[in-house]
Amino acid sequence: MSSHQDLSDATAVELRDLLRSRQITSVDLLNHTRDRYYALNDRINAIPTICFDSAFACAEAIDAARARSEEHTSELQSPCNLVC
Repeated sequence: MSSHQDLSDATAVELRDLLRSRQITSVDLLNHTRDRYYALNDRINAIPTICFDSAFACAEAIDAARARSEEHTSELQSPCNLVC
């Protein structure tokens, strides 16, 4: 499961499993999310404020921690403590 359409149809549990099995990275998932935002948001206006710079910094930190095998760091426990 690596195509954009497959990620769009994946459940949160499936996405978690893909991340845990390292089939995708946090940055991969965020790239997909950003692409979907730009493709769809003009029509649905679902996200009024975007913070992709902060989100990418967080995703990169999570991927770096995972690369060091730090599965239970605070970065991984609450990756969305971002202020736009």
